[in-house]
Amino acid sequence: FVIHQTGYYYILPINFNNYDFTGSYSFSLIEKQNDLDVSLSDIVSGSLLGYQSTQKYNISIVKDSLFKIIGSSSRNAYLTIKNKDTGVSVYNSYINNLNSINLKAADYEIIVTSSDYYPQDYNFSLTDLLSTDSSEINIDQLFTINTDNSKKTNTQALNGQAGETWLIDLRNTGTNYQDIRWELYDPSGTRVVSAYQYGNEDNAQKYTLKQSGQYVLLVWGNSSSTPRTTSILVTKPIDQVQAINIGDQISGQIAKAGDVHTYTRKLDEPAAFIVDTVGNINFSILREDGAVIGWNGYSVQYLPAGNYRF
Repeated sequence: FVIHQTGYYYILPINFNNYDFTGSYSFSLIEKQNDLDVSLSDIVSGSLLGYQSTQKYNISIVKDSLFKIIGSSSRNAYLTIKNKDTGVSVYNSYINNLNSINLKAADYEIIVTSSDYYPQDYNFSLTDLLSTDSSEINIDQLFTINTDNSKKTNTQALNGQAGETWLIDLRNTGTNYQDIRWELYDPSGTRVVSAYQYGNEDNAQKYTLKQSGQYVLLVWGNSSSTPRTTSILVTKPIDQVQAINIGDQISGQIAKAGDVHTYTRKLDEPAAFIVDTVGNINFSILREDGAVIGWNGYSVQYLPAGNYRF
């Protein structure tokens, strides 16, 4: 509770049972700071004791920008951002909704409020998505992040041209098993692709750029607060196209992850044939409208006239 007036207060223990109670009881009063100063990218953590319990923070935004709110709570907590000059709330949502918000340069109050009757812990951070201070990584160059707290948000910048295709591959390479999440934002601040990454599994994502300019890659831990080592490799896959005939024996080599070899065949009349592939590859047969009509490594096909891709 918040003390609004100076004076003497009485605390009255009450027995809610229907029978007489005799004995002793104990309680404690602990003073907590309610207005704490925080900065961009800080990992802010705290606890709430029960329903409507609150904690307030102060933050100064020095320039207009787009910010990502990354937070979590052990139960249900709301995060509210209020402009101190106008007193107007500009944001109000669950702390773990992972939303983005445009903020003007001003002083703000951040209020975390419990909507649950049980105690809970929470954490959050505010990251500038349009910052020019993000460290830049290069295409085809392995980049490694080391952080003492997995939940810390890391931002990396990449420059690209519209029409390029990127394969984004993140791995947790440290000794601690980690679950992380990453998001890619285009030059306008729009999130264009995102994924979860579990340990060192292969969860690479492909994306074709719609705009030219600087892209921002956000990476943060999804659960643990232990140290984290994460590698980032962004490459430009190759799409190779070749026309073939029925009866051809085709061989090739996938040089790196994300490369696609496409073989085209136009059938002037219906045809039956066998498709037989060797090796650990992803294979599919597509009609000219993009519909997948087969994906087994070995199959007997009877196809009507038309254009096909293998």
